[in-house]
Amino acid sequence: MANERECPGVIYKRHCDACGRYYEGRGKKYCSRPCRPSPMKGKKHTESSRQLMGEHHRGSGMAGKSHSIFTRKRMSESHQGINPSEETREKIRKALTGRVYSQETLKKMSEGQLGRTASDETRIRMSESHKGEKNYLWRGGRRICAVINSAKRRTRKKEAQGNISQAEWASIKELYGNACLSCGKTESEITLTMDHVIPLSIGGSNGKENIQPLCGSCNSKKRTKHIDYRPVFAERATA
Repeated sequence: MANERECPGVIYKRHCDACGRYYEGRGKKYCSRPCRPSPMKGKKHTESSRQLMGEHHRGSGMAGKSHSIFTRKRMSESHQGINPSEETREKIRKALTGRVYSQETLKKMSEGQLGRTASDETRIRMSESHKGEKNYLWRGGRRICAVINSAKRRTRKKEAQGNISQAEWASIKELYGNACLSCGKTESEITLTMDHVIPLSIGGSNGKENIQPLCGSCNSKKRTKHIDYRPVFAERATA
């Protein structure tokens, strides 16, 4: 066969080095762009190269535009199964710290999450990523919000009138059958907590006359409302 350089107008059947199929071409090793390997594969840009690329893209034609659905899908598929290193994650975290999104962007982000249901595995991962030292409010041993709330409550208790003892608390629980006055569950199922009928935050006392036994869940639901469950319990007991 004559050399291709000697016959510039002739198109030959060639064998693609990537996918293995035959194609018509001259002077090429690959049949299409997807088959052609990236020259940057396995390489890393230098810091100066990254800065130049960033400056170039800031004034590029993509400013104010968005990718098509097809392009987004390809970009998403190309990143599947890739787990960034801890160093890369730290860089991303630092880059996003303090970023303020516009109302339009926040609305788009919110609409993008509508109708999406996370898998059980994703829920567990999200929960674990916010526990303990990983929480952004963590300050050596306890979350800062828990420390502040605990300090506020101690101050309110100290300033409130009255002081309930452990013996008085035990007698109150026994009086109501060691059960939650809201849901009716007993201590064999739940742990009873002291609830202030009139909350300390709105001037309630810390004496036994202002205490009722509630489980942790019902106590949390009550929040800072003034709800007395004791008369309801008395009505049920006499009925």
